[in-house]
Amino acid sequence: MTNVYGHMIGDCIRWLWFLQTDEYRRFKKEGVKLLCISLDPLKNWQKEIFSLAGVEEEVIRVTEPVIVKRLIVPTPSLTTTEEQNYYRKEYVDTINLMITNALSRGSGKRYATKLFLSRSGWKNEKSDLSISQMLHKQGYQIVYPHKMSVTEQICMLQQVEVLASTEGNISHNALFLRDGTKMEIFRKTLHVNKYSLFINELKHLDAIYIDCSLSIWTNRENWWCGPFFLYINKAVADYYGIEKPRFPIRKFKKYVWNKALRKNDIAFILQNIDGQYADILQSELVDIRQRNKKIVDSLCRIFPILKRKYKGIYNTLNRLSIR
Repeated sequence: MTNVYGHMIGDCIRWLWFLQTDEYRRFKKEGVKLLCISLDPLKNWQKEIFSLAGVEEEVIRVTEPVIVKRLIVPTPSLTTTEEQNYYRKEYVDTINLMITNALSRGSGKRYATKLFLSRSGWKNEKSDLSISQMLHKQGYQIVYPHKMSVTEQICMLQQVEVLASTEGNISHNALFLRDGTKMEIFRKTLHVNKYSLFINELKHLDAIYIDCSLSIWTNRENWWCGPFFLYINKAVADYYGIEKPRFPIRKFKKYVWNKALRKNDIAFILQNIDGQYADILQSELVDIRQRNKKIVDSLCRIFPILKRKYKGIYNTLNRLSIR
């Protein structure tokens, strides 16, 4: 049992299909008990997932080796081989059961049809703040799933026409979308979460991936752990039809400095920065210099006397912009 929400809704429910079978009902009459292995106490949201998936009885938590008279382990309805996911009809049935139960228990609250799922505020997470601010101006409702019950989240997702989120555990909520829903996924690194690809196929989503990261400190072996740096780049601006803002050099420098101090090995990290990220950063710095040059050119046209000091002014502005 995992206490990671995205894996809980994706991985841990793969055995629960068995609870809806006549065979399980027969075992239940014989007095069988439900067991789960979890070193941590079950949280309320985990219990809610069990309930929505049809678990009506108490689940006994196993924290150490035990001896049982008989152990029944159902075949999982979702399997993973070489990072590829394969599912059976029973897995889809479990998801649909959760949706049906959530809708029957929901409050009937109405949500916007365009949503962005934000992690901001969860464990001091702020990496998607610039994305959420941009999408808010584009008419998206910003919601914070970690502040909602699982039932509320499912009811909300069933109303969505366009769902946007960063890639990772939070995007796994797409399991509860209606088939064919449009999904906008913001990539936090240069890697692709293959679980998201599986969900896109399972739900027949109209999914698009948008690169918006400069996460240079992300470990290539454990890229899903971050730390992440997301910003509004040309790809984001072009997709949403907005003007690309200036590269947030101060925020990026803060990200570099804070994360480098935590890593305690700046030399190693600098040697292992992905070449693609190095190219992206160089491109952004060139863009900053070009913008500054345009500013100086404009000033010189307005005040011709400045032409004699053009080089000094340009160099000063350029140094200030990247310091």
